[in-house]
Amino acid sequence: MNSINAQTFKEAFLQGGLQTLPSWNESIQNTIFFAAAELDFWRISIDCKGASTKAGVLTRIADTLQFPDYFGMNLDALHDCLTDQLLDSGKKGAVIILKGLRENESGPESATIKAMNRALLGVFEDAVDFLADRKFKLTVLH
Repeated sequence: MNSINAQTFKEAFLQGGLQTLPSWNESIQNTIFFAAAELDFWRISIDCKGASTKAGVLTRIADTLQFPDYFGMNLDALHDCLTDQLLDSGKKGAVIILKGLRENESGPESATIKAMNRALLGVFEDAVDFLADRKFKLTVLH
């Protein structure tokens, strides 16, 4: 494990926010999770690869985060369930990895999928701000 990379990640996690990962592999995820664990942050990896509709992506998120049955499968409900769950986690922060989200942006529906991803990331960005006001650090890697 490269301690410099882990330290760099820890510094970013203490700031919170959305971050783009230029490349992905299990070693990077291990370093990310190691850094987050050292901060006692919640660590979540959501596999979005192949989910090319809003419902598909929301289902992956809801299933991974074990949202309640009343989750409304829309972006407002995502914000509400996400922030409630993170604030109730007992942690000071969280790192969420949206694996494969950008890989869905190719093909005949690419413009629609890119717009959907922008809206989805906008919800996560709003959640980052909302949680920061409550002294909770959220970092979303995509």
